[in-house]
Amino acid sequence: MESALALDAQAKAKLTAEMRKLTGVENPNSVYQLLDWLGKQGYQADSLAKENVIKLLRTAKDPVKSVLEIRQQLAKSSVKKYLAMQTAVCSDSRARGMFQLLRGKPFRAVFWKTNPIAEFTTESYSRPDRSP
Repeated sequence: MESALALDAQAKAKLTAEMRKLTGVENPNSVYQLLDWLGKQGYQADSLAKENVIKLLRTAKDPVKSVLEIRQQLAKSSVKKYLAMQTAVCSDSRARGMFQLLRGKPFRAVFWKTNPIAEFTTESYSRPDRSP
């Protein structure tokens, strides 16, 4: 798990440095600074939501296209699950207390409450692109 987090940190640092070089903005993670830069490049957007970025990518030319593709890579959240797992692990390398039984009044609803990492599934991890 530590290796995955270290690789993610390296990749984010590399992508952030490349984005900073392409845009010249102080903080490439700042939505406002990036929207301002896009406006100066002739691309108007209200937000950097996933749908808006996809629309902009259809018409964008370099360097805007490269910046938006890097933005998509930096916005991925699948690695945050590793961080949640790491913080939930006890000293014996096990994650305990993942489920808690909650009961209502007698003969009423009984349901389970889960811890944040108990809600992850392997299906939600991003898969590598293996297209030729």
